[in-house]
This record gives sequence, C-alpha cells and structure tokens, in this order.
Amino acid sequence: MGRELITANLLERLAAAGQAIVVPRDALITPSAQDWLRHATVPVTYQENGTGQDAAAYGLAAEFEQPMIRSTAAAIEDVAGPYQRFEMPASSGTESLASAVALCGAIAGGQIDRGIVLHNHPATVCILANKLPNVRAMVGTCWRAVESACQAVGLNLLALQPGTQSYHEIKQVASKFLRAERRTLPALAAAIGAAERKRLGADR
Repeated sequence: MGRELITANLLERLAAAGQAIVVPRDALITPSAQDWLRHATVPVTYQENGTGQDAAAYGLAAEFEQPMIRSTAAAIEDVAGPYQRFEMPASSGTESLASAVALCGAIAGGQIDRGIVLHNHPATVCILANKLPNVRAMVGTCWRAVESACQAVGLNLLALQPGTQSYHEIKQVASKFLRAERRTLPALAAAIGAAERKRLGADR
C-alpha cells in the first residue's frame, strides 16, 4: 500500500467540512500542506502507520508571531515533522511561561510524548516544568548531553533559547531529542522512587 499524499487543498476541505484531520506518520506532505499544518487552528492527529492507534505528536511552544521564532520552528520541523502548536503571547513575562506550562501539562497527562519550548529564559522554563509529575526538562545546548539525558532520565521537555544557537545547532539538538530512545536507568529510577516515598512520608 502506497504512502498517503497530504495536500493543502485536502486539509482545507476537511477543515471546512468539520471532519477530523488525521495525518499518517509516513504520509507524503506537500510544502503547502506543511505550512497549513504549521499554522493550523484546528486539532490535528498524527497516526502511526499500520497501528490503527493515534500517536501523540511532539509539542512546540513559542511566540510564533516573531519572524526569528518562525524560522527556528521551521528548522525544527524540517528534521522532525509537524508539531502540536502551543502559542505564546508576545511577552517575556508570566503569560508566555504559562503557555510553556500548558505544554508541560500535555506531556504529564500523556497527550504528547515530548515537547520543545523556545523561550528567552529557558532555565526558568525548566524549573517550572520539573515541578510537574513525569516531566523531565533541561536546557538544550549540546546534542550529546541531550541524547544522554533521554537515555538516562527519560528527558521529555527541551528548552531552547533562540538567537544563541545557529539553525544547524538547533536542528541537530532537536533531532537527537525527538528521535532518541527515552528511558530511565534502573538505579536512577530506584533513587527517584525512594526520594518520592520519603517525601510523601514526610508530608503525612
């Protein structure tokens, strides 16, 4: 069976008819359709080929109105495919951080597997993100460190600061993050579990 072709015209017809938009992971997506998906205002579901089950896309939170941010998002999409969009208001204050927390909530709730936040204060994003259950966040400055964190502690939220890295570096870090196997080493999982049990006991 051949790969499904997704065009902008098809997506527009589905949206206008109020039909669900489901994009197979292995679909052939035209450039105009990629642009449509990038700016979609309706829910888009990405589906693993042959499983018959919906697969959660990765999320991207950013101030998409800024030209540099749009270019950065496009660079990430080039290597990782379409994303679920979390719009940040044009502000560096608490409202933009709240949008980042919304993305983290989607990860914690299992709606998406992992996410990327583009923000001028990535360390602050990570502090907030790591307060949520099942979220493991770090600032992505080195692809080797990002890959290692995915394989050691199950990293699932990557914070990047646009303007401090080239598009090539961002694509490299994002690609490693989104494609790396996620797991938590048994010794670390046991240590985390023991610390959590101790915390819960102290709270009683």
